[in-house]
Amino acid sequence: MRFLRNLLVTIVVLLVLLGVGVVATDGMLRDELERRAAAQIQKPAGFAQKPTVTVEGFPLAYFVLIQEIPAVRVQGDSLTAQVGSNTTVRLSAVDVTLHQVRVQPRTVESEQVSGTAAVSYADLGAGLGLTASPAAAGLVTFTSEATV
Repeated sequence: MRFLRNLLVTIVVLLVLLGVGVVATDGMLRDELERRAAAQIQKPAGFAQKPTVTVEGFPLAYFVLIQEIPAVRVQGDSLTAQVGSNTTVRLSAVDVTLHQVRVQPRTVESEQVSGTAAVSYADLGAGLGLTASPAAAGLVTFTSEATV
């Protein structure tokens, strides 16, 4: 009887240690993956500073092995976005979530992307070559001067 009790205690202790190891390893893997992803997307995406990347899914090692991550969230400030053939607009408070992210050796694909960003009136007007200002009921007024 004492042998069975000691065996059971040993098994429980080993399972707890295994669980702690999985959680610790998952945390280190997640930190490294988020750090590398932020560094790799900063310049191609147009961020002035390194964005914050959050990878969802536990245990992360499982999702990395099957090469599909449930969601990846990217947050940052001062993103330059191209709108049109040669016009750029500066966005702030960028918050984008990629859902069902498939990771391949040279590409990353997402089933769905959702997000928000803010653009100042000055940046919006400058991107269009006009002056933008707030109007009633959440509308925007665009003005331009012309010499006749």
